[in-house]
Amino acid sequence: MSLVAALRLRLRALLVVESGQAMTETASLYFFILVGVTSGGYVLTRFAPDVVSAVSVYVNSFYLVLGLPIG
Repeated sequence: MSLVAALRLRLRALLVVESGQAMTETASLYFFILVGVTSGGYVLTRFAPDVVSAVSVYVNSFYLVLGLPIG
């Protein structure tokens, strides 16, 4: 096996691990946001306003990327 093929396999393995970690972190973040919103939103905005703004930037970036013209 060549060095390039070995590096590709290693990179693919790392991406799978990080993808699962990111999915878990995102799911837990969305769960806590949902709990905060259902409790009236007061807890979430008082406890973690930086998290609310970070999630807003994260969601808005999806709209920006998906709204770009292709071609």
